[in-house]
Amino acid sequence: MTPNEDILKQYPYLFDLKVIYTLNQNQLECHCIVRNTDSKTIYFQIGGHPAFACPFMENESSNEYYIEFEKDETLDQKIINVEERGMSHETKQLFDHERRFFIRQALFNNDAVVVKNFQSKWVALKSIHHQKSIKFYMENFEHLGIWAAKHVGGLIAIEPWVGHNDYVGFTGEFKEKESIVALPQNQEFECKFTVEINQ
Repeated sequence: MTPNEDILKQYPYLFDLKVIYTLNQNQLECHCIVRNTDSKTIYFQIGGHPAFACPFMENESSNEYYIEFEKDETLDQKIINVEERGMSHETKQLFDHERRFFIRQALFNNDAVVVKNFQSKWVALKSIHHQKSIKFYMENFEHLGIWAAKHVGGLIAIEPWVGHNDYVGFTGEFKEKESIVALPQNQEFECKFTVEINQ
């Protein structure tokens, strides 16, 4: 993808974006490469919105599933202000030297569960009843959003992000947003996620 006239009206930077999908046995890799083709530094954020069926099989409940991190984590969850359609500055503790939580709709009443600066290289979606799982690997992403569909039914999204939506009340410039990437001329930025399906 390169910018056309319509894109440049909203995003006034020149760039080249490649999103490369590679299927290798039970793994699907998504490799994102952003190259600055402008004559100045460009600023951007990038992320994914992959979603997975949960439960995996009929006659199961999503309440029997959990998200597991690779490592024990001590993490605060960022709180989304749904009414204001932005990220609040409020946080609450999600983990205290822990690594998993069960899927409960109440967790997602305020939209996604969002964490930053996690140590794990992967998270997994697992069941307490069988060994089928989805393992989700991430490289060079600072934030992770986990979201459950309320009305579509049966979906869990595992979303790797570089950056996120504005904080409520933010009045700065785009380049001042949290976790913005400042990419100098002729330089490249890469990030990658891989979905591993274990049957």
